[in-house]
Amino acid sequence: MNDFSGVDAVRALFAGIAREKLPELNLKELKVSYGEDLSMLFAKRIAQLTQDISRLASSRGDALATQSALIHIRGHAMSLCGFFDNIAEDAEYLLLEAEWPSIPEDYVAPS
Repeated sequence: MNDFSGVDAVRALFAGIAREKLPELNLKELKVSYGEDLSMLFAKRIAQLTQDISRLASSRGDALATQSALIHIRGHAMSLCGFFDNIAEDAEYLLLEAEWPSIPEDYVAPS
């Protein structure tokens, strides 16, 4: 299993940026759920996807089992897309709604 605890760090970082740059913002307006353990949610969705991929692999010759597995795989993959879309939308919101300095052409981000 992959360690995806970094997603909870992203949430905390987004919240800190919002408090600093947009103090009037209610965190409930953001897409990322601030009331859930995101690393656990991600692990659950990956486990569901993995389980259905295994079902697909073992469905040899059974068209109904294959179809069922494909339907579930699609659903779990879409849930993961939504999971990451929420992170992307919050990052975009923070970029667009807060005031930021312009980035010089020769700027090199610290590593």
